Amino acid sequence: MNLRDRCAFLGRTVHSLMREPRVTWSWIWGAYLQFTPPVLWFSPGRRQAVARANRVRDDERHAHEALAEAVRDAILAQVEEAKAHAQRAAALYDLVHEVIPAPPRRPRVARPPNRRN
Repeated sequence: MNLRDRCAFLGRTVHSLMREPRVTWSWIWGAYLQFTPPVLWFSPGRRQAVARANRVRDDERHAHEALAEAVRDAILAQVEEAKAHAQRAAALYDLVHEVIPAPPRRPRVARPPNRRN
């Protein structure tokens, strides 16, 4: 039933109610407030809309969890790469700053004093 049919049905209903004695606008408004919540809350369309919203929410939650997992994996990969880089840098530092013993010096010989006359 589309919107035009619903409006026609509502118009016919209100028209027929207003032809009855003791039916006023406040009576119609009270009946509307009394009977529409269960009709709107528990209608199949409402159930379908709620199910759709739940599916969308679950899909968004799954997408968010997948994104968080991908970000966590990327961070862990970067941490491992940084660890490997630090190990390579430490090995290179040890290699560059390795203590190389100086070549042996020739022994000193006692020289005669320099005498200038």
